[in-house]
Order: sequence, then C-alpha cells, then structure tokens
Amino acid sequence: MQLKKITDLSHIIDDNISVFPGSLLPVIKQTSSVIVDGFSEMSISMNSHTGTHVDAPSHMIHKAPSLDHYHIRDFIGKAKVIDCSYLEPHSEIPASAVIQYEAELRNLDFVLFYTGWSKKWGTQDYVTGFPVMSRDCVAFMCEQNLKGIGIDCVSIDNIDSLDYPTHKLILKKSMVIIENLNDLASLIGKEFLIACFPLNIPNADASPVRAVGIEYNCT
Repeated sequence: MQLKKITDLSHIIDDNISVFPGSLLPVIKQTSSVIVDGFSEMSISMNSHTGTHVDAPSHMIHKAPSLDHYHIRDFIGKAKVIDCSYLEPHSEIPASAVIQYEAELRNLDFVLFYTGWSKKWGTQDYVTGFPVMSRDCVAFMCEQNLKGIGIDCVSIDNIDSLDYPTHKLILKKSMVIIENLNDLASLIGKEFLIACFPLNIPNADASPVRAVGIEYNCT
C-alpha cells in the first residue's frame, strides 16, 4: 500500500464551535506561560460529544459497551463517502442511496454520509434541518458488516428526536457512530481509509477524535 494523501476530516475545537442544543461549549484556558512559569500549559474542559466525535453503544443503551471495550483497530478501516448533498433540508436519505453500492459495502468498514452540512459549521443553521437516514436506509445499514457509520451533521437522528431511534438501532449492532465530520466532499469516489481514534478514557460514552481520511494506492 502506497500512501497518497491524508485529509483532515475534523473540525477545529474552540469556544465558537457548533454543539448539540443544550450542550456546554468547550472552555480552553491558558493556565501557564513560558514567560511567567517557565513552561506553557492549557486547561481544556469539554463534553465527550464535542466537535468531531465517536459515539459508543453506552451513549444510548444501558449497560452497553463503552469505547474502552473496543480494540484500537475498530476505529480504522476502509471507507466510502455517499454523496447526499443533493437532498433538500429536512429530507431523509433514502435506502437507494446506499443499496446501489451493496456489493462494494461487503469490503468496507465504514460508510460516511456527505450532506454538505459541514459548510454551516459555527452557525445556528448547522443544528437545524439537516438530512437523516430514512427508516429503510437505517435497516439496510444495520444489515451490513460494518465497524461504523459517519455523517457531517451534529446528530444521526433528527434534532428534535426524543427517543433517538437511529442511534439505538446502529449502536445495538455494536457499530460506532461518527458525528460532525468535515470535508467529506474531497473523498467522494476515492479509495481510502478512515482513522478516528478516541481518547483512552475508561467508561467513555463518546470521545472527540482527530478523524482523517488516508488515500492510498494498492501495489
């Protein structure tokens, strides 16, 4: 395998980012400086679902596995971007968007949905009207032997959902969910790996990740 290019699929984390409504914004403070203290250090306080992050089954299901129950290899693998940017706001991603790639999915680890919503990052529009998978689409995805599903939106469920059915169906299959992905458009139609390693925190229901797309040539 020959490395071609690495694309950062993560959003920058600062105090002006988009967060799920009601969630706390991150607080990043300089606590020491080289001039005053002889060394530089920062204090970082943030929700486990801040920025580009991975959800574990324990996020929605009582006594389900947390991220530390997964092997590190579960957060890297072959991926494909499904282009759904043609959908109107408040639309559903149809099953047909992924069924056409059914044969290809057998050799993949992750499916990532590009809606174009990442362009709205940092605005109020980011947390409203984004597309979500239809019930048939979710059912089809849950039949696949995948490590995870990702999307460039704040949630894989509707923003006003009270029972989070898509989260629960996917997480019950022990797949992870990657939310708030960025720059997926640059990987449409390409062969690549995604790596989205979480912080090594016991009992974590989620963790911010530095997700990257790794393009390669098979030799």
